[in-house]
Amino acid sequence: MKITAIEGSPRPQGHSSELLNQVLKGCREKAQHQEADVEINHLRPFDMDIEPCTGCFSCSETGTCIFSDDMDPLIDEGGFDQSDIILLSTPIYFNGHPSHVKKMIDRCQPIYASKYDLKKPIIDRDKFRLSAWLACAGGPSYEDQFTAARIVAEMFFKTVNTEKFDEIVRPNTDEETPADSPGLKNSSRKLGISLVERFLS
Repeated sequence: MKITAIEGSPRPQGHSSELLNQVLKGCREKAQHQEADVEINHLRPFDMDIEPCTGCFSCSETGTCIFSDDMDPLIDEGGFDQSDIILLSTPIYFNGHPSHVKKMIDRCQPIYASKYDLKKPIIDRDKFRLSAWLACAGGPSYEDQFTAARIVAEMFFKTVNTEKFDEIVRPNTDEETPADSPGLKNSSRKLGISLVERFLS
């Protein structure tokens, strides 16, 4: 079983990173209990060499991107395609994903183009994949606090062909951090257990 874990926070000990770590803990626990091998590809977009999409639409004609960088293993070499579970954790900046996370998502355009423009998908559309979106916002809860980022996450998961994603969102982390919330850590760990259980069932 292959898990791609995208850690969107630029801070290694960020609040959304804590959620991701707990989900991965649950994944490992369940995989070990089921005696299943698990391979985790842990990515930090902030530390990756990723050129921004320029909207040149070359991929709509060729199926490949004009840039060669750290996205190659994920797209050209099948990193997303081979994933069984895809996790995306992110802080919320101005109601959206941080720019380095959005840059990674935008560069998935060749996958989208191969499916919908060229009708020759470079990702297996019949493969069963699960996904989860984990988001933290510093400010107190308000209407539509996570809506814009959720729509982007939904489009990303649709592009890489996962089932409808699970999510854990947490507002007000400036006052109560995930690390200080045993209940939140436990629910995140349980999500990881559930993802592996559902994939293996």
